[in-house]
Amino acid sequence: MDKRLNFKKRSEYPVLHNYGNISNTSLNSLRQLFGTVTSTIGQSLDVREAHGLPRDTEDFVKGYDQLNIQKKINDTDDIESNYTIVPDTFEWAHSEITSLLKSDVCRMRYATLEPGAVLDYHIDQPIYDRFILVIEGEHTVSIKKRKELITQVMKPGELWYLNSNWEHRVDNNGSVTRIAVLGCFNYGQ
Repeated sequence: MDKRLNFKKRSEYPVLHNYGNISNTSLNSLRQLFGTVTSTIGQSLDVREAHGLPRDTEDFVKGYDQLNIQKKINDTDDIESNYTIVPDTFEWAHSEITSLLKSDVCRMRYATLEPGAVLDYHIDQPIYDRFILVIEGEHTVSIKKRKELITQVMKPGELWYLNSNWEHRVDNNGSVTRIAVLGCFNYGQ
């Protein structure tokens, strides 16, 4: 992990930024398309490892799964910037999200979190910035910023930037599986 870039983004970028909501039509379409993709949690852990981050343990991802939307370019390394191929069925979602973020995205994927599950405190690699778009259920993000604890409930349709250079965790305290679309982009382009 690039510690200088991590420090720069911690100090210069906000902890969270709400980009607004996607349309209800898009939200419903993303819900319907969820069943068309399969689990890729192993690839997700490979990407963490390729960026010099801990692969983490099975306990870390208990009740959590990721399912790629964007596909990796053939015969390339398992790094986020190589996940750029958008299937035709998701092109409209890619367009709406990139329009709201004013940035292209890579490694767009679904992420599930079972009721009561916690994705415990971790830091993501700082090369790209992260967005979260909850499409079903809700979750609470907790971010440790020095001695301050910042929490934010994220609800369906809301598109958020998360400064994942700070330690953060995600809790599903609800009674339904939280389904979100995650991805990488360049904040503030």
